[in-house]
Amino acid sequence: MEPNRLSRPAAPRRVLIRAAAVISLAATVNTAPALRADEGPTPGQATGAPAVALVTAVAGPVGSAVQWDAVLQAVRASTISAQTAGRITRRLVQAGDAIKTGQKLAEIDDRETNLAIARAEAQVASAQANLANATSALERARNLRRQGFVSQASVDTASAQYDAAVAARREADSGLRQAKVAGGFTDVIAPYDGVVTAVRFDVGDLATPGRPLIEIHAPGQLRAVAFVPTMRASALGAATKARVIVDDAGGQARALPGSSVTVIPAADAQSGTTEVRVDFTPPAARAEAAAWTPGRHVRVAFEVAAADTLTVPDRAVLRRSELQAVYVWNGERFVLRAVRLGRHLGDRVEILAGLKPGERIAEDPVRAGLFGARAAS
Repeated sequence: MEPNRLSRPAAPRRVLIRAAAVISLAATVNTAPALRADEGPTPGQATGAPAVALVTAVAGPVGSAVQWDAVLQAVRASTISAQTAGRITRRLVQAGDAIKTGQKLAEIDDRETNLAIARAEAQVASAQANLANATSALERARNLRRQGFVSQASVDTASAQYDAAVAARREADSGLRQAKVAGGFTDVIAPYDGVVTAVRFDVGDLATPGRPLIEIHAPGQLRAVAFVPTMRASALGAATKARVIVDDAGGQARALPGSSVTVIPAADAQSGTTEVRVDFTPPAARAEAAAWTPGRHVRVAFEVAAADTLTVPDRAVLRRSELQAVYVWNGERFVLRAVRLGRHLGDRVEILAGLKPGERIAEDPVRAGLFGARAAS
């Protein structure tokens, strides 16, 4: 009887698979060429190693820019007040009107001043008549004295009366001029070319000497006034540049250069601030000048000279969560080094710690972190 072949235990399938894999691996090892330890690829020789451009960390003087809120003011602004008493009869301008030098802005009732002028003219006529009489009396007294009919005392009396008549005439002339000047105050006149800022009366109001009637300003020269902490104000006086910034109707920031910076040499005891003025010339075009009106809130940016500052391009800084670092080229490879950043200065950033002037770093930190990255020649 033949032995039962099915009685032998069959080898598991997974054992056979493992054996085949071992045989295949042994064949691969035997056929692969040997690689010596000194023939391994270096980072600079790796196939397809990226070449990264280098930039140099430089130190130089960098302006320190600070901004403060400010309010626009007209350099030349005036409040026209009444110089005579009377009822206001006409208003010839409104707020926002452009005015010229000598233009009539309002009228005050002139009946009383006209009566004063008439009275002064009558006094001049009376004084002139008295002067003519005194002149004739003095001439007669002198003639009679030469003929011996009167004494010298009579001549002296006539001379004194003549002098008094001359003085009275001068006084009457002054009174007439004063009355005419007061009569001119009934017309409110523009002292210079400008724009009406505010009208503070209505027709029928009573004008009294010193009462404010109209406010005007010259739009050709403006200034931005900022109230800065006193400890910071002295540095702003040495500002190399200043700009006045306003947001237009579209929300776009528009800036104009300042012509001068003035720090008022006095501090407010309550607020601890000092007034700083930046003069500038607004746009001449009427459409553009509409955004630059007195009383508007603006910003003033000052550029103050500072000591040498170490900076690198902002794109050369690697930022990962709280990590801020750069890749420094040591001559053979890139080394990641943490740095502490300061101010952003346009497309550059200030380095406070972690880097020295003259060191070369990768311009593209992402490529510099790849395996085998090398400096571009």
